[in-house]
Amino acid sequence: LPPRAHTHIPPIPPLRSKHTSHNRLQNSPSLPHNNQPATQRRDLSHKAIMQIERQTSFLTAPPQGWLHDQFALSYGEGVYYSFPLLYLGSQKLEHSLRSVAFPERTAIVTESIHQLREASRTRARIERKVPNVVKRFIANNKPNLFLQRINISVSTAGIVIATPDEEKIIHNHRMTTISFALGGEYEDYDIIAYVAKGKGNSREVHAFDCGELSNQVLATIGQAFV
Repeated sequence: LPPRAHTHIPPIPPLRSKHTSHNRLQNSPSLPHNNQPATQRRDLSHKAIMQIERQTSFLTAPPQGWLHDQFALSYGEGVYYSFPLLYLGSQKLEHSLRSVAFPERTAIVTESIHQLREASRTRARIERKVPNVVKRFIANNKPNLFLQRINISVSTAGIVIATPDEEKIIHNHRMTTISFALGGEYEDYDIIAYVAKGKGNSREVHAFDCGELSNQVLATIGQAFV
């Protein structure tokens, strides 16, 4: 089964404020039935999902180009794109990903996705051998589960995770604190994760069940990052 086609997500009308992350988002798209998270959808068989593999880095534009207007995303004050997702939670890392090469970064974030999904019981455990470099980064840190619906808003300024009504900001990660993003593969294809530096220079992998929006969310993060 080839990867899902990228479809355009209409942009949120710009808010002319220097404090975008603290403003209520306008006309945030609802989550239609066919965009339910992978933990609820049954439109693809397990065997079909297992055939889906991501081919490129999150920094690589989709085949038809980036999804959003680059000028607005880069220079338009208060312009961002919002998605309704399920926030699985976060996994603490012991070291900076900048100290390892891209394949190791991928393995570390992939294992973090595995642990968050298994701890949340959103899928069965997968038997696997965890490389020593991955163990060194994750150590004995247990996943910090959240398992609630949120809105994630992405711009060149950063990524904001807020409650669906936008009354509370859960995390506000400046783009300069984000070092890596990854889309899951096979049974985790609907999961998108990124690594951000938090308080006290702590580093965490934040993972989201995006349902059929996973390609769009990953492409939007990549476009904002570059």
